[in-house]
Amino acid sequence: MNFSTIIRKNLIHNLKKYLSMYFINTVVVAMLFMYGSLIFNSTVINQKLKTSLYSNIHIALLGLILFSVVFITYSNFSFLKYRGKEFGIYFTLGMTSKDLSKLLFAENLSVLLLSIVSGIISGSIFSRLFYMGINKILVSNPVKFELSIESLLLTLCIFVIIFLCNNIFSIIYIKKLLIIDLFKCQSKKEASKNNVILGFIAIPVLIISSYCFPKVLLYYDSYIKIYYESILIVLMLICIYVSIGSSLDIIKFIIKKFPQTYNNNILVLSSLYHRFLGFKSTIYIVSILIAGAVFFSGITYSIYVMTRSEIDVRNPYDILFIESDKFNKVKKNEIIDLIKSSGSKIQKYSGFEYIDILEYRYKNGKLNLWRDNSSIISESNYNRHMNSKLDIKKGEAVNVSSLKQEYKFDFPDTVLAIDKDKKILKLKKSKIKEVEEPFTNVWLSSEFYSGNAFVLNDDDYNIIKNDASKSKIKKQHLIKGDINETTFNLLLSKLRDINKLDKSYWREAVIDSNMIGDKRGVKEAYKPIYKKQQINLEIENNAMAFFTMGFIGILFTVTSGIVLYYKVLSDIEDDTQRLISLNRIGITDKEIINIITKEMAITFTLPMLVGGGIGFYLLYIVNSISPRVEALMEKCVLIFLIYLLIYVVLYLISRKKYIFEIKNRI
Repeated sequence: MNFSTIIRKNLIHNLKKYLSMYFINTVVVAMLFMYGSLIFNSTVINQKLKTSLYSNIHIALLGLILFSVVFITYSNFSFLKYRGKEFGIYFTLGMTSKDLSKLLFAENLSVLLLSIVSGIISGSIFSRLFYMGINKILVSNPVKFELSIESLLLTLCIFVIIFLCNNIFSIIYIKKLLIIDLFKCQSKKEASKNNVILGFIAIPVLIISSYCFPKVLLYYDSYIKIYYESILIVLMLICIYVSIGSSLDIIKFIIKKFPQTYNNNILVLSSLYHRFLGFKSTIYIVSILIAGAVFFSGITYSIYVMTRSEIDVRNPYDILFIESDKFNKVKKNEIIDLIKSSGSKIQKYSGFEYIDILEYRYKNGKLNLWRDNSSIISESNYNRHMNSKLDIKKGEAVNVSSLKQEYKFDFPDTVLAIDKDKKILKLKKSKIKEVEEPFTNVWLSSEFYSGNAFVLNDDDYNIIKNDASKSKIKKQHLIKGDINETTFNLLLSKLRDINKLDKSYWREAVIDSNMIGDKRGVKEAYKPIYKKQQINLEIENNAMAFFTMGFIGILFTVTSGIVLYYKVLSDIEDDTQRLISLNRIGITDKEIINIITKEMAITFTLPMLVGGGIGFYLLYIVNSISPRVEALMEKCVLIFLIYLLIYVVLYLISRKKYIFEIKNRI
């Protein structure tokens, strides 16, 4: 029997064992190919300055690549440990480490080639369905179906690199093990005995770190902030790992205080303790995967369902456009007549003059540029616009924001300037008052930022105005009413004619005109902003983000369940001997099945609780800056329930398979 015959017979004999690796690799190849086709899609590339679709797909692809590397590497390592006795037999028959490495390379290469072929085929088939799902969301900006050679090369390149790295890892792993180690590695546990004292230490440290992390992330202002964040993240990750490993020790320690409860569950606790020694690392990895799925799916879903209300909050007016010395020079009465003649109704037409300025703030004793597109408004203009009665003294200012802030910012001393060489007004931090009031729409472009401004005393404002060039003095036009799309298009046409622009300008809406960086950017920045148009565009954009992240989240959840499934099944032989021993001392089959059910229920429940808890914790930190944090978190519960349902199904499948295998062995 030659070497090629051994390889062929080994592949046929271990076909069922390779099916799991083949399935995992095929899914990964298909997913990489599908997302790769989107990255190189001509429609997506052309729209990357108008929507955040390209960036969303890019982030999803990077997450998928990272997941692929970690998951395939872990699966490969588990598969090697599972075949420990088989490798030991090969060594006793005279194989060398070099021969075994060749065997593994040939096996992995066979699986790789089959996975690539089936993955590309299935990816091509499902890509059509994938694009259909995307275009159900992107109604106004559909993506045409394309399968490019670039996406194929990207998929092959990533997967071949993963394969080579795993093959190198397998060779190193085999060379470092002795024959006796190979015989033992299938049953050798991944962790040593846990320490209950470490568990009791890790839990309060985890609580303190979790409490401090959002404070540092959201409130702390320092150059060394990144170091504090890194330390807290590392502490939390370590404490979560230790807490998982010590959780059963802590539970046993507590239950022992109640003898009757402890005695009634002693077999389950002992069996779980045996399982947890080998499952600690697996449960930790699975928990992190679930945390990622809950967080990324939850944050994109909450953003999607709150899109309309968020835009309403940011945009109290239906139309905003900026008038400068070069663009949109139009009289108010002309706009009113145009809107009324087109059948739309105006509830309010307001506006105010403002001046573009540079905003500097002191930090660590040094004056630094804080914002290069700040605005100042005179007291009288603001009061007229808002029908308010602000009374501002000279040398004072009111920093007014259209958005409600969850926490107050402690303003340092601030300097306002017309340009870098002309700093004209210094405001002491004690002289700056914060006010939250929806005085305008929130919009960012390359030419202006609308949504925040300093309101100054009229005398201070006029001093700055006298020194400012005409290009710095602008006016906001704000229109509220029942404005239909026809009226808005007529307004666009009128302003386009006034600005002497051809019809190639202002054709499409964008999420943020600040993204436009070419020579057309200045002219495009002065396009009027229409709230209904922004609602439709952002709903599509956020729906797409949720679709891509939700897809990845489901993949993470399913594959994490598969990790547990194969981990449970790989330990059947070792567990069989333990269960046979229990059967010999009088434990009935029904009681054994009850023990197995409780064991597996806890094994599958723990990572869902830990991962879900981590995911919700991160979601709360991100959403805490929003005044609607409770509503956002309620929306995220639905995501968790969907993933929980997936996990329940995987648990029932695993339990049925495990019990079936055990019954055939006992």
